[in-house]
Amino acid sequence: MPRRASYLLLSIVLGNLVLAGCSTPPPPVPQLQRSAWSACEHEWVLSSLYYSGRTYDSTLSWSRFWRDRPFFKCDRFGYVRGNSGTNPYLGRFSLSSSGAFTWERIPAIARMGGAQPSDELEVDFLNALRKSDLIVIVGNKMMVSSTDGTARIEFEQVDRSYRQAQPYKKGDPLGRQDHNQEESKR
Repeated sequence: MPRRASYLLLSIVLGNLVLAGCSTPPPPVPQLQRSAWSACEHEWVLSSLYYSGRTYDSTLSWSRFWRDRPFFKCDRFGYVRGNSGTNPYLGRFSLSSSGAFTWERIPAIARMGGAQPSDELEVDFLNALRKSDLIVIVGNKMMVSSTDGTARIEFEQVDRSYRQAQPYKKGDPLGRQDHNQEESKR
């Protein structure tokens, strides 16, 4: 009897091994679209831009550090702020849970002391942002676009990998350094 039990146990183990080797891995789980308001829970850095027949791609066209790329941040009150590449911008939108939005205050450069002249990327980024009226978020990507297809801005969620690329000052989500403060400490 013990011998028979040993053979039975061995048969079960071998059978399971054979079946496990023949099984296929489970299909990848698709990333589901998230609520449009989840955009305001994160910071987003520009990965590509299409506007007025021009396309910008972060890996090909920009010779900037990632922290100097245009970024997008919003809050639960509808304020949209960020850096348009050279200068900071500010706007306000009304966002629905479907992702459709309207601008209550169109994004514009927040002119402060030391504002720099705008370059082509900054102008196209702000124009595309102003033209846009839809936000879609899937996984760690966000697309802000116009329903007529003339403007599309794609962002990547800022995460630890971005922040670990360069040392950053605490409190600054994109790692920009305030050189005036550093000089005053010396």
